[in-house]
Amino acid sequence: MLKGWLLDAELIGDLISMKLISDSSEIIRVEMPWSEKLYLTPKNGLSLDELVSALNQANGVKRLNVERWYLPPRYKREVDVLVAEIKPSESRGVLKQLKERGLVEAWNLFPSRIQRALKSMGITASSFISIEKGSVKLLEEPESLEYPLPELRHLWLRFEGWAGRPNSSSWRAVDRVVLETEGWSRAIPVSRIQEVVDILRGMDPHLLIFEGKDWRKLMEEVPGFKAAVDAMNLVVLDKPPPLDVNLLGLIEWSKLAAIPLRKAVSTSIGKVLTSIEAFKALEWRYLVPEVRVMIEGWKSPSELLRADRGGVVLTPRPGVYWNVVQIDFNSLFPSIMAKNNISPETVNDTGCSGPKLKVPEVGHTICFGRRGLVAEVVDKLVERREQLKALIRSASPEQVKRYDSAQKAIKWILVACFGYLGYRNARFGSIEAYECVTALARDIMFKSIQIVERMGFKVLHALVDSLFVQIGQKDLEAAEKLIRNMEEELGYSLKVEADYTWIAFFSDVSGISGVPSRYLGRLREGGIKAKGLELCRRDTPPLIKRTMEECLSMLSQTTGELELKEALIRALKLVKEREVELYSGFVEENELVIERRISKPVENYCKRVSHVLAAKGLASVSGRIRYIESQVPYPVDFGFMGYSADKYSSWLRRAAEPLRQMLDIVLRESHEFHGKSQLTAG
Repeated sequence: MLKGWLLDAELIGDLISMKLISDSSEIIRVEMPWSEKLYLTPKNGLSLDELVSALNQANGVKRLNVERWYLPPRYKREVDVLVAEIKPSESRGVLKQLKERGLVEAWNLFPSRIQRALKSMGITASSFISIEKGSVKLLEEPESLEYPLPELRHLWLRFEGWAGRPNSSSWRAVDRVVLETEGWSRAIPVSRIQEVVDILRGMDPHLLIFEGKDWRKLMEEVPGFKAAVDAMNLVVLDKPPPLDVNLLGLIEWSKLAAIPLRKAVSTSIGKVLTSIEAFKALEWRYLVPEVRVMIEGWKSPSELLRADRGGVVLTPRPGVYWNVVQIDFNSLFPSIMAKNNISPETVNDTGCSGPKLKVPEVGHTICFGRRGLVAEVVDKLVERREQLKALIRSASPEQVKRYDSAQKAIKWILVACFGYLGYRNARFGSIEAYECVTALARDIMFKSIQIVERMGFKVLHALVDSLFVQIGQKDLEAAEKLIRNMEEELGYSLKVEADYTWIAFFSDVSGISGVPSRYLGRLREGGIKAKGLELCRRDTPPLIKRTMEECLSMLSQTTGELELKEALIRALKLVKEREVELYSGFVEENELVIERRISKPVENYCKRVSHVLAAKGLASVSGRIRYIESQVPYPVDFGFMGYSADKYSSWLRRAAEPLRQMLDIVLRESHEFHGKSQLTAG
């Protein structure tokens, strides 16, 4: 019997080729036969018997049988489905012929073939399995939180020029190749590139991770590199995990959606979510359509205006406020979906045989006569994340990293689940279901504000699922009591997300109205929390980001109004000093690099913005462009050719504008306070 951790799997002809990490940490390749199943219903007047006759004459068909499945979009009506077990090498050709003749409707073609193949064998990706006499067995609990992990050797390989990663995968732009793994890093000059192959052979990793497919192709030009990779049987990831998901988080996605790691790095969150939903649908014998089948109902202009709204977003009054807590709902939108049974087939179900909920504002109804598919999937994900967070509280440092990585990976799926519910191409989406979630969220937030004010607190701001509450002279215990009352009345879980000594809300360019998504606060336990500021943006150059971080470090030490005023004055003085350095030329060249996303072909951009102008200087750009702001912006691949002090100085002043606003507010409030004191004394 062979045991191992499933590192990779792919279909080759009629076989599943799997790579396992054995107990001795070697990569073993195993191939097993697999038969694909096609789920077909006849159409255009064809009978089931006639479809059977047509398939009996097709190549590669092993067996046929009829099963009863539920038909979308409501999944109430059962139909006979012909299930054809067929050789994978023949299935696409057979299906293409049947479709071209207009004979069938095909179902359950999603998720991908390799995902369905793994699930049909009773296993999932990135799991411990055993293989004996052609039989595969899962050696871990299917929904375990503490699943076993191998000692996974992974090596990151990235290319650097004078300013970090070049835009073009060309040796002309590369100075060195950097190899990294946990606790170890080494930079190899391009002149000694052959050493990379020697190190690779010596380390013998299971995973080799690049920053993009083009960089892998460039490395394959090095003599002996590709041969070494093939000989070691390792798995190559063409790019790192997305967002802030690390390798452990990617494994969680891989297990939940049965997507091998090699594919998971390039898979969207929406596809991960839809894969989980599709497997639940298959479990319930719900036919998975090739495309979305739920059509949005007609709405009058007034109905559309009422329904097409998002969550609650108040506009805060600009100012600096003391003793404030930020109260957040735990996974509010997913919790609404799970608790209220929101799923495309349960919303506006005219044949509902159970209790109904009429949704405020939009008037849609939700049926509770049966469990909704999307509601069930989201409920399990919310529950799994909460269980992982509970494990973190009692785990060792090593386990904390693992559980935290997994819960963060699930968090991103939950972030996507609400938006994907309203996505026009989502297989399990419905705009009416989406509108139910937003309407209920608004209702909950307005009720929350009423509870807060009824208990004697002041709501400064509300942002979708967060409330900023000024508690004044009361302590955190009073805020916890407030939360308990809100949970009891509303039925949803809340937490104190942040306890601020002070928090500042800023005005827009008019100087009158506040900006909902921009604030800066000093946490009572120390540190700063910021949202919507320049330093939070990914495209902010290192010089400006570092300057603002130093400024915020000064503010993080302040606990009183006088300290805050003095810190703001020092911070703005530092900004002025950095401006002088910019004009004097005393800046590190690589601290001026800007990185921005290129979302479409450069020729399709109409505006002559800086990052597009820089991208036009290259033969091709994919994903992101790294450049220097000058009179004519240029990519870092050209080497350093100077910079525009005016443009960087303007950016720096813009980044510091919130600090100037804060100082104006503090000085004004101080002046008003002293004025009132003098009047009282008089």
